[in-house]
Amino acid sequence: SLSFGPIARLLDRWTVPLPPDQPAGLVDWVVGAAVMMRWSALKEAGFFDPAYFLYYEEVDLMRQGRLAGHGCTYVPEARVIHAEGVATGVKSGVAQRKRKPGYWYQSWRTYYLKNHGVAGLALASVAVLTGSAGGLLLSLIPGRTTQVPRGFFADFWAYVICHRTPQ
Repeated sequence: SLSFGPIARLLDRWTVPLPPDQPAGLVDWVVGAAVMMRWSALKEAGFFDPAYFLYYEEVDLMRQGRLAGHGCTYVPEARVIHAEGVATGVKSGVAQRKRKPGYWYQSWRTYYLKNHGVAGLALASVAVLTGSAGGLLLSLIPGRTTQVPRGFFADFWAYVICHRTPQ
């Protein structure tokens, strides 16, 4: 959310999505639209958590699978056509600043609270808010744009901090 070159390069190892030249190997998670799982692994991971409506459910499922002893392998030769954002309008890496739906924030909150506890949620929230505020400040420099969605701070406050339920 900061969109600042030196910081982005420092965190490049954790960039999502993976670059096309990324070699095959173990990863923390892959996009749910492009995943295949053995039934036994899905059962041992506990299936999809119904607390999620959309977003982060596959990240959570693969984390539960990893905790159950299963790996997640990225296979760059695999090809999947995924019409990202067609149903929701939410797309990654798009410069337009569309407002994210409330359930995106709710899923983000659910993931961090479930997997990292209150302290992890608080730490991740501070990091995202700080990076987003910095990104907005940097966008004041002529020729720079921001990736921070419209209404981000108000929506983050409402859905993550105050835990308002999306309509």
